[in-house]
Amino acid sequence: MARDRNFLRPNLATLFVRVAPLVPVLALVASLAATGCAGSSEVPTGPTGTGGAGGSGGLGGAGGSGGDGGSGGAGGVWSGKLELCVLNDGGPTGACASPEVLDFASVPAGRQRTRMFRVENQTGKDVVFTEAGIASADFAVAPVRYEPDPARPGGWTRAADALPAESAPGGALYFEVTFTSRGVAGPLPADRVTVEAEIGGARAPDVVVPVIGRSGSCPVGTAACDDEPDNGCETDLLTSAAHCGACDQLCVSPNGTTGCIDGVCTVSSCTNNFADCDGNPTNGCETNLLTDVRSCGACGASCLKEHTTAFCNGGNCNIMGCAQDHADCDLDPLTGCETDLRTSAAHCGGCNVACDFAHASEACVGGACEFGACDAGYADCDGDLTNGCEANIGASLANCGACGASCSYPGAVEACLSGVCVMGACDAGFANCDNDPANGCEVDTGTSLANCGGCNIACSLPHAAESCLAGTCVLGACEAGYANCDDNPANGCEVNLNSSTAHCGACGATCDLPHAAESCVGGSCVLGACAAGYADCDGDPANGCEVNLNSSAANCGACGAACDLANAAESCLGGTCVLGACAPGYANCNASALDGCEVHTASDLANCGGCNLACDLPHAAESCLAGSCVLGACEAGFANCDGQTANGCEADTRTSAAHCGACGAACDLANAAEACVAGACNLIACNAGYASCNGIDADGCEISTATDPANCGGCGMNCAAAIPNAAVGCGAGACTFEGCLPGYYNIDGSLANGCEYACTFLSDVDLPDDAFVDANCDGIDGDASQAIFVATDGSDASTTPGTMAQPKLTVMAGINEAVLRGKTQVYISQGTYNGRVTLTSGVSLYGGYNRALGWARSAASIAVVRSGSTDGGYAAAVEGTNINAPTTIDRLTIMTLDLLGGSSPGISNYAMRCVNCTAVTLKNSRLEAGNGAPGAAGGSGTAGAVGGNGSTGGAGSCDDVGTRTGGAGGTSSCGRTGGNGGNGGPEGEHAGSGGQNGVGGSLGGSGGAPGNNTNRAQPGTAGQNGANGGVGLNGTGGNGGTVTGNLWRARAGNTGGTGVHGNGAGGGGGGGGQGGLANNDGAGNGGGGGGAGGCGGLGGLGGNGGGGSFGLFLVNSNGFTLIANQISSGNGGNGGAGGVGGAGGNGGNGGNGGTVCTSEVGGGGNGGRGGNGGQGGYGGGGAGGVSYGLYRVGSSSVSFVGNVLAAGSGGAGGTSMGFPGTAGLSGNSI
Repeated sequence: MARDRNFLRPNLATLFVRVAPLVPVLALVASLAATGCAGSSEVPTGPTGTGGAGGSGGLGGAGGSGGDGGSGGAGGVWSGKLELCVLNDGGPTGACASPEVLDFASVPAGRQRTRMFRVENQTGKDVVFTEAGIASADFAVAPVRYEPDPARPGGWTRAADALPAESAPGGALYFEVTFTSRGVAGPLPADRVTVEAEIGGARAPDVVVPVIGRSGSCPVGTAACDDEPDNGCETDLLTSAAHCGACDQLCVSPNGTTGCIDGVCTVSSCTNNFADCDGNPTNGCETNLLTDVRSCGACGASCLKEHTTAFCNGGNCNIMGCAQDHADCDLDPLTGCETDLRTSAAHCGGCNVACDFAHASEACVGGACEFGACDAGYADCDGDLTNGCEANIGASLANCGACGASCSYPGAVEACLSGVCVMGACDAGFANCDNDPANGCEVDTGTSLANCGGCNIACSLPHAAESCLAGTCVLGACEAGYANCDDNPANGCEVNLNSSTAHCGACGATCDLPHAAESCVGGSCVLGACAAGYADCDGDPANGCEVNLNSSAANCGACGAACDLANAAESCLGGTCVLGACAPGYANCNASALDGCEVHTASDLANCGGCNLACDLPHAAESCLAGSCVLGACEAGFANCDGQTANGCEADTRTSAAHCGACGAACDLANAAEACVAGACNLIACNAGYASCNGIDADGCEISTATDPANCGGCGMNCAAAIPNAAVGCGAGACTFEGCLPGYYNIDGSLANGCEYACTFLSDVDLPDDAFVDANCDGIDGDASQAIFVATDGSDASTTPGTMAQPKLTVMAGINEAVLRGKTQVYISQGTYNGRVTLTSGVSLYGGYNRALGWARSAASIAVVRSGSTDGGYAAAVEGTNINAPTTIDRLTIMTLDLLGGSSPGISNYAMRCVNCTAVTLKNSRLEAGNGAPGAAGGSGTAGAVGGNGSTGGAGSCDDVGTRTGGAGGTSSCGRTGGNGGNGGPEGEHAGSGGQNGVGGSLGGSGGAPGNNTNRAQPGTAGQNGANGGVGLNGTGGNGGTVTGNLWRARAGNTGGTGVHGNGAGGGGGGGGQGGLANNDGAGNGGGGGGAGGCGGLGGLGGNGGGGSFGLFLVNSNGFTLIANQISSGNGGNGGAGGVGGAGGNGGNGGNGGTVCTSEVGGGGNGGRGGNGGQGGYGGGGAGGVSYGLYRVGSSSVSFVGNVLAAGSGGAGGTSMGFPGTAGLSGNSI
């Protein structure tokens, strides 16, 4: 028989499933069809009961007969039915819920929840589902199919479907209904899902499923507006432009920019040419200032003016027309047609037609100008009204005092003063010399000889013609024999050229002859008498008396009397010849002037070089040459060694130690005793500290073995060979070191190998460079004085200074020592250095050195900084913070080990990490980051609590009085208690009471009917089992990651939702009591209590995100420089798996009903079993870790030259039976 669904209840929204129209719609309260039950009644009628509804007709059967008070069922056309099963949050094989409603419970604000039902095809025909829907937009309905999964025994596969969809006989179609909470608290809207279908091409009755539940609310000022379930109440209604004050209430200003402030849409700015003139933000910037006639160019700037028709164009008012007799004369559209042409004196009858009669009164009457009286002192002398009273009779020369009365004075300026003519100043070049105004200024002073330039100034010049030009007296031609030699016209031609010795014949021609008297006659100079002692010997008067007879050797005392003495200079003194100096090489040895200088002293042996100087030299031949006694050849064995001629050949070269064998050949051997024998110098013995190393006597003992570096202490003992490449000396016969030669340096401090290091000095500043050049020649590339040295065989003891000879053992010890000693560099020898290195601002690290090779530096010497440390929750080999002074890392291999998780799951791996590093240069280095750590798996959810068992119902009695109570329902820690059992009917004809419903809606059993004389009392029915709870929602997987605390962290998966609690079972009904006259009355048995529902399991925890791998990780490091590096990252760590949801708690067993004396009284109905709690949802998988060769945050300005970047693979997202995490990204942030 068909079961009573009983699902139409007050306050329940209804969901419909439609089947195509071939039969009448069945009653919604009955089954869709019931084979073999035509005409029967579902509920038997008692003496006082009412008839049940008519059953559905079977195939081809007659309509069912009505029970008492019921109507007949509809005639059937097919057998079988479309069976509705509401699963809610149960799986595809979950128990059907009762009542058949989609129960969404309480949905938090902004979240989604899905419930499911299926429609089973039990019609024996193919069914086509054509449509499914619900009126409320907050719900979505989607058809799906579940099929057994061959790969997982007992498992199912889910596939989305689409309508229309077919279902074969025995098949089923599932429908998922999803509700999205909008954040408005209250019951869900009263609505229902409707499914339509066709059976054999005919429309079937709709399948209708109500929906119930509640929606949570969002905090004040927020709402869930985006239909995204994962972000809750994501919208700030106080600031969101898309949801200002309420969802979908746009705060968008046409033609402007708005802001949502405290939930009120506010216009903040308008686009060009628009404005919010009405102050209403709802219509935004509503006014187009380019076209709005009421706000043209600016709010309130109206073009609408009196007497004016206008429009707004481009933000400017444009006047289209004016009223009659009005015009826009000021061309200002903002004032409209402001001028009345009928009365405006400025615009009389038309714009700019002014009523302006000069010096007269005027008016505009009816658009025409009218003339009034002239102003005082003015008159209309031309009879033309257009120029008014144009004549100023008080000042007009043409109309002085009256029209036509003119003023005129010749050669003068005239004026009219107060109507009277007055003569003013004379014209230029004229004068009133007769003081008579009647004839004006009668004299032309520019031409008048009597008044030249002014009255009574006469123009008359001596010996010249004159004229008056422009008021100036001008000199004309001179009289013959006269001239104007002083260029002064005032005195005319003042010079007589025939007699003036200063201007004889012409201006400036002076008569001035030497040593003679002269005169000017007829314009020519004439020679007179010579001065005493002078004579005109050449007969030329032009040069006067040119000869001085007292001193002229050619004319001594008279013209032609010359002086001439032998081999001597002569002179004329007082007109007499006098003997002067002898010619060179001659002398007057006889003291007579008559024969002049008679002796040739240049060759005379008796007077060689002078009178009485004889030439006679010892041991030599002599001669007188050019006045000097000259030494000739010396006698044999003698020589002139002192270079003096006077003592002849004075030196005996056979025995002289000073001139042994020749002049200057001193017999004085160096550092030795010697003697001169027969002109030869012989070595006798060397002085102490000297030696004759070349065996030649001539240079004596030439070597100082006490001081000579080449023969120090003895011949051939060379100090340069003993101390190579050095400047050496020799002291007391021993070699001394004076310094290295240019280009050589004594690096090892030993003199045994001298200056062993060859180097070209380039600079005092020597930073380690790519060419490995020792610029300052201190023995290494770099500056040893500025550095701390680190080597794998060094020591970190406090007494180790970190020098080349005593290096530190670790890089960190080197950095700390550099800070302690004020050094700026750390030089690192090849090898591997384990441990994290923390940079110090201003302390640079340089690799490439080899201690074993004297700290030589090359690309072949590789220093490796390697770290597996996870201090601080991350792995890093090199890190720095606030490195803002210039700091270089050069030629280092920086690497970290792979992270395996263990005690540090999900942490990231950084070869080098730098935060706020604005002055770091990383060059020629290799950065290799290991793999990021895998994320930890999420833990399993806690199992739900078990529901309590119901209690046994009270025992009835055969004959005793009293009421037997029903058993208590089972208790539940999650509120899903079972219903109490119904009380047994009291003694007598009293029915047992029904059991209470369990929490969640499971129905209590009905009380049993009472017994009487003819009928036995009936037992109570069992309580309905509680429905199992559905599976909790799966947590979403982690997606991506964020940089938090200057570290990259992948997002973890979200925790799964708690499983739905099982419903409490209904209590069993109480048994009926016994009564009647023929019986001893007895009390019915109490019903058993319903079992409590099991609690839903807690959701599985989300898996942790995987750790990232970064070759170089920069945060806020603008200014960081990268040159010629190889930077690579490992693989990102896999995300952790999502945890399994906790199992739901088992429902409690129902209590048994009482069973005493059931032959007479009704037995108690058993309590139903509580529903099992649903399993918790699976936790989402954690996001996979990323892999970046270079990753930058807030570091957009990074210099990047010649680098090679490589990235590993991003980690896989964590697995989950629900939602896995996303895989990590891989790449480079350049």
